[in-house]
Amino acid sequence: MTEFEENLVAMLDELRGAPGIEVDIDNQGDIADEFGDAESAFQLVADWFDMPLRSSLQRCYMRFSQFWCHWRYEAGGVAFPGEMRMSYLLAALGTPTPPLASASSSTSERQLYEQLRVLDDRPESGTGALAAIRLQPSVDSPEIWYYDPAHGTFKMDVDYCQYLDAILVTKGTSGWQYLFTEAPLASREFVGSATNLKSMLEVFPEVFPAHDYEPLRQRLSERL
Repeated sequence: MTEFEENLVAMLDELRGAPGIEVDIDNQGDIADEFGDAESAFQLVADWFDMPLRSSLQRCYMRFSQFWCHWRYEAGGVAFPGEMRMSYLLAALGTPTPPLASASSSTSERQLYEQLRVLDDRPESGTGALAAIRLQPSVDSPEIWYYDPAHGTFKMDVDYCQYLDAILVTKGTSGWQYLFTEAPLASREFVGSATNLKSMLEVFPEVFPAHDYEPLRQRLSERL
């Protein structure tokens, strides 16, 4: 396995062994190695999608056909869920995103939705929320967007590797992506996500002391 694949597997081990967390979906798919190493796969991204990704993004190369985990924390009167479902980059880029536009969507929104490809979604949670990578020719570090039917679409302040790095720390806590957007978390419509994030930052520093949660705590403070 690549170093990042090992990090993802280690994250699952952390969740399985954590007090208060029940993991009810734990699906680590096969490794899709037919596209070779990171350098070879990135060359295919350039050839097939006209995106010459910068070499620094190769550090988070992962090849799982599916990496899916759904869990719930409940202890001491605190409860919150988490989920992630991801696949390797070439599969994500080559799979059209389900229709996201509605009758009220603007022309620019429709154009954006056509360029998005699912990077990470939450099928068990059933919210329809997903993170997506934007397919744009000649871009070496594609944009990452977060879509939630309840709140709309938000550009995230992360690149591809930074998104995956955040997964390792947040474990896919519901709504964690909002910490990297301009979403108004202090508003009433985001109370559910804000509560989840507060709970995560109360619990995880004790449950997962090997990770640094101070940067996420600062991000939440800036948005409340």
